[in-house]
Amino acid sequence: PDTYVTTDEVKAAIRTITKRDDRLHLYSHFGSDDPDVILDVIRFLVAACGCKFVTLDHITMVVSGLRDDDERKVLDYLSTRLAMLVEELNFALLLVSH
Repeated sequence: PDTYVTTDEVKAAIRTITKRDDRLHLYSHFGSDDPDVILDVIRFLVAACGCKFVTLDHITMVVSGLRDDDERKVLDYLSTRLAMLVEELNFALLLVSH
């Protein structure tokens, strides 16, 4: 609590971990986003940025703020589309779900 980490120190730590620029890409969906937007972002990260590992944390938070009355239906749609995307683009998807 008494220690403050500067932005420069965070950037230096990321450079040390990743060993080179453009190796770590972060996207924050702020707790909820249209599932198709998430799918488009993942497609971009894999196809354009060359990401081989994608972590989606937390899948239920993606749909929690949507106005759709049936979250289960949206989760099923997203899960199916994610599986298809993994098969199509051949990358590892690490998915957090509770």
